[in-house]
Amino acid sequence: MLMRLGRDEQAALLVGPTGRLEVLRGRAWLTIDGESADHFLGRGESLAVAPGCLLHASGDAPGATLLRFAASAPASDGRACVPERAAWWLGRHLAGRQS
Repeated sequence: MLMRLGRDEQAALLVGPTGRLEVLRGRAWLTIDGESADHFLGRGESLAVAPGCLLHASGDAPGATLLRFAASAPASDGRACVPERAAWWLGRHLAGRQS
């Protein structure tokens, strides 16, 4: 599924299957209901999302922002709604806390 958003244009997506939201062009401002922090993703970055997440997206760059949602297999660790660039750090941080 593709979404095209103009600057400051907003859209909401209720995620059905587990998947990834990828920014193909521009910059996106993403808010997931229930999370305290927003996500700002640029071209080539993506966000893993789980079923049931209510995602609010907004274009955050001059011109159009193009987003693609693609269904994928669930993550093996069961985490949801974690930006790909933060997943590595989070995994290392949590692994260090286990005995």
